[in-house]
Amino acid sequence: MGYWAGDTLVVDTTNLNGKAWLNEVGEVLSYAAHVVERFTPAGPDTIDYQATVIDPVVYTRPWTIAFAIRRQKGMLYEAACHEEDHDLPHLKAIKDAAAKKK
Repeated sequence: MGYWAGDTLVVDTTNLNGKAWLNEVGEVLSYAAHVVERFTPAGPDTIDYQATVIDPVVYTRPWTIAFAIRRQKGMLYEAACHEEDHDLPHLKAIKDAAAKKK
């Protein structure tokens, strides 16, 4: 569900299927997850992003991540995530490359 709270777009997500990944290294969310994302304009080229994750199956307490999203020059390309693990080779390559940098 999405709604406006002042100038902030709030996206409130529940009823997940337990197959969602949070990032390229495979951190997951369960079917019980509740994620609240907030997108707030902070200037002509910046949006402040904040997400709070509540998932009693995977995490012992809620946690929040926040960062600024800045407008990039050039083209914006779509990155598709597919159910049934179609994107696993791509995600594994990203994880392996990150591990080599450590």
